[in-house]
Amino acid sequence: MVAPRVVRICAPSPVTHRLTNVTKKRIMNRCGWDLPERDQLPERDQLMESNKFLHFCTSNRAVALGQHKAFVQGIENHVITVFQDIEQDGEDFIKQEYDRLCSAPGWEDGPDCADLAELAQARGEENFQNLLFVKGQMMNLATAGIYHLWEKTLKSFLEREAPFSPNQCFGEDTRKTIQEAKFGKIQEWLKAWSFCEHQDALNIIDRLHTLSLVANTIKHGAGSSCKKLFEKDSVFFKGPYPHLSPDEILRLTNLSHPDPDNLWITSERFYDLAGIIEQFWNIMPERIYVSYGEI
Repeated sequence: MVAPRVVRICAPSPVTHRLTNVTKKRIMNRCGWDLPERDQLPERDQLMESNKFLHFCTSNRAVALGQHKAFVQGIENHVITVFQDIEQDGEDFIKQEYDRLCSAPGWEDGPDCADLAELAQARGEENFQNLLFVKGQMMNLATAGIYHLWEKTLKSFLEREAPFSPNQCFGEDTRKTIQEAKFGKIQEWLKAWSFCEHQDALNIIDRLHTLSLVANTIKHGAGSSCKKLFEKDSVFFKGPYPHLSPDEILRLTNLSHPDPDNLWITSERFYDLAGIIEQFWNIMPERIYVSYGEI
């Protein structure tokens, strides 16, 4: 199936004065819009020459939210739902394995039911641990996936929109600056931009920082991100044992530092982190201002 082409359609806005005169006239004539005179623009828009301006139009928001929700829905339907009853699956496996062993040919005096039950139990526990491992890995990868999709979507938007600003926001090599930006740099941009005018912005940025540490730990294992994540929110390292305290987690692994293999994303944590990304796209301002002095 060929992916549908996404066309950016922006509502009438003073943002059109960023474009060349020829392009503006074409857009306005085609859409039947009236281009406002400069002195009719809001005072803040009249200061465009002293501010960098990015436009997050309705279609940008719709695409970002649509892709994110589709990803989360896919994980819910094809990962979380599949693994939600692994305890019952483990019990069913033990019964099936016991029946299979008892019905196997070659028993001269009949099977020893006690020995076979013990063997079936051991194989069942091994099977359950394998299912638990696969579930944990799938949830970890899904969580890293929602972060990288967010980062990719944001960077793609910046690459598309930056050339339309009155001056280059990201230096001479826009693509390189944006693509090589780590979360720390993205965080600096967001805090400097009008994104932080929203009352929930700082909390969302902090939660996104947590998510970035989770994604890096999943990808790279032990390292600085793993240590920072444990110090910031040790709950992620409880494995399938939610009752453990941070000290008990360390004693469990006999280590003086967190074990990335104990990083455990429950479905509740996955939905919580996914909700942070949805909040981000919902509060992203349509017009993003950045003064020159803040870059």
